[in-house]
Amino acid sequence: ALQQRRQAEELRRLSSALAFRREDLERLCIAEGFLRRLAASPEHLAEGLALQGCLLVQQLVAPAPRTAGDIQLLALFPWDPSGQVVEDRVRAVLRTPIRDGVSFPAIASLSREVSDWEDAGPSVRLEVRSHFLGRRAKLVVDVAGEGPRGARWLSYRPILGAA
Repeated sequence: ALQQRRQAEELRRLSSALAFRREDLERLCIAEGFLRRLAASPEHLAEGLALQGCLLVQQLVAPAPRTAGDIQLLALFPWDPSGQVVEDRVRAVLRTPIRDGVSFPAIASLSREVSDWEDAGPSVRLEVRSHFLGRRAKLVVDVAGEGPRGARWLSYRPILGAA
């Protein structure tokens, strides 16, 4: 309860200071909750997924945060066209225990959509329900396959709290 009050106060302060809607910051905190779990998960899960998209750009242009609703990752492991390997990895990441105020209580109801766009290549989109500060939200995790190699580790600085 004390952690939630502190997080809520910090979100109010950040919302005002950064001119972001509180809902956008909450979604960002949920996305960062996923990234914390990814970083804390066993190496065989984390090393096969590289961050892309808005959250990566946010780190490159820090300290100016960007709103982001999705997690965009690149698979660095052999691609499974069914999407099952990606889903299994994401489920395992979501189960990684972290005390950050974010929870993913509905892992069993995670939904998967597989696509293979001619111009973008194969991808898997996963949606899972999450909770943060007593509010419910949907987290979307997009994983692209067969992308360029050469990804590298980045120290991710979260908008709220320590990594």
